[in-house]
Amino acid sequence: MDSYFSESWSSNTKNYLYIKDETANLYNWSNPNRVEEIPLKAIGNNLEKFYDYLVSKSHKSDKDIVPKIIDIFKQFRTLTSEYQNPTQALDLLFILLASLEDDLSELDKNKWNISDITIPNSLPFNNTFII
Repeated sequence: MDSYFSESWSSNTKNYLYIKDETANLYNWSNPNRVEEIPLKAIGNNLEKFYDYLVSKSHKSDKDIVPKIIDIFKQFRTLTSEYQNPTQALDLLFILLASLEDDLSELDKNKWNISDITIPNSLPFNNTFII
């Protein structure tokens, strides 16, 4: 069962669905010792209800990284005014993420396959701007 939670964490989901024979076994972070067994036929006959059920069980937490990354990207897109084709905003996001591994002042853009862009002076790479 630990692998279920590990795999669901890495995909930023709170549910893990394991299909065995004619049954879907549903694991959820909020109740790790409980497994819901749902017949595949019931899911197939009520796909929209099943989706809504999964969404209702997928609580948000302070450990969710994806919404934070999306918010940062939106800030970069606003800063660069790129609403249709946000190439520079994506490059800035990649630079930010790469700077978690490498020092920003010595960032090798070739290593990370990042376009050669200039970081705007109005972009402070610190927690006050990003979060």
